Amino acid sequence: RLLAHAGTVGEVAQRMGVTPGRVRQMLRARELFAVREGETWRVPWFQFDGDRPVRGLDRIIRVLPSDLHPVAVFNLLTLPDPDLELHDRPVSPLEWLRSGADPTPIVELAADL
Repeated sequence: RLLAHAGTVGEVAQRMGVTPGRVRQMLRARELFAVREGETWRVPWFQFDGDRPVRGLDRIIRVLPSDLHPVAVFNLLTLPDPDLELHDRPVSPLEWLRSGADPTPIVELAADL
């Protein structure tokens, strides 16, 4: 299901208005999360706001263990975390970032995985 909602390097490049080479550069720098499917990379759309990656997400992606299962990455970023609260309710790391909050607490959590 995660891969069903993911784009190829070319699709991501088109969405972002950049070249496929720039997307591959972002993947190598771990600025985007991607899953290898055979010979191609699949970039899940959950990490985008419109045509751009969620602000601050690159800081989290960089510190995640490279062998972390893709479903674990998805769950980490999309499920509410009791340590992240907005308006007195727990929110997911992605919701936290989309609100404009500081990514540092999530970076620290991801670095400890």
